[in-house]
Amino acid sequence: MAKSILTVDDRHATFNDVDLLLVMRMVLSSLREQGGDELVSIEEEWQRALDTHATGVIDLPLQKYANDEYVGMSLISHLSDLESSLIAYGDEVPLSHLKKHCKIPGVVFEGPYPTCHVVAAVRSLRGLIQAASGKGTTSVPGLEKLGS
Repeated sequence: MAKSILTVDDRHATFNDVDLLLVMRMVLSSLREQGGDELVSIEEEWQRALDTHATGVIDLPLQKYANDEYVGMSLISHLSDLESSLIAYGDEVPLSHLKKHCKIPGVVFEGPYPTCHVVAAVRSLRGLIQAASGKGTTSVPGLEKLGS
């Protein structure tokens, strides 16, 4: 499995690419359902990252989001909502949901996907943004200081 490393300030987290791509697709769907112009930059950047992703090199400008209080808090809120909806699925995200709502170039789902993997990615991503914006704890599994 390919892994990408995302960094904010002096913290980083390593993500399984498929887990991260799923989180990105789900957040994009949520942003598009809500509409509004405030988070269009995230939509455009994440869509571009989804369209052009390569093994082990998914890059998101998390520092930029963390530095903008409104964007950072909005993204943290979307990730929290996503975590709740994922947990509601139980042990697995159903294949029907993946096929309908999680189309990702180069990725084919042939069965349900373990919810715990996606929830862990959501928590790590949210933890990175919270740590950089000073809006939360850094005691998230998988979140490390650089050099440790």
